[in-house]
Amino acid sequence: MDSELKQYLDEFRQKFGEIDVQFQEMREENAVAHEETRRVLRAEIAAAHHDSRLHVESTVDRMHPKLDLLVDGIRNVDEKLNREAADIRAEMRQGFTDTHALIRFSHAQRTRRAKH
Repeated sequence: MDSELKQYLDEFRQKFGEIDVQFQEMREENAVAHEETRRVLRAEIAAAHHDSRLHVESTVDRMHPKLDLLVDGIRNVDEKLNREAADIRAEMRQGFTDTHALIRFSHAQRTRRAKH
């Protein structure tokens, strides 16, 4: 190998080594920066989660009385519907009883007329 080529290759190795060291330093800096970013994001996410939880809890606390009123209203409507249904059933049963009595009376009248 001639001396010029050898010198060129030696310089190339030296430059490549320097570049490799620079890249390694950049990788280490990036790793530190990424860890710092992760730490900051975790803290921000934890704070946002805490704030959201407080907001949801206060909203739920404000809604409890309204939900209690809603539940009472639904119970009242349910009871009223049950009473209405019972009244309707009673009216229907009375109607059926009256209809059966009328049919029996009509049948008895027909039988009497047939005998005369």
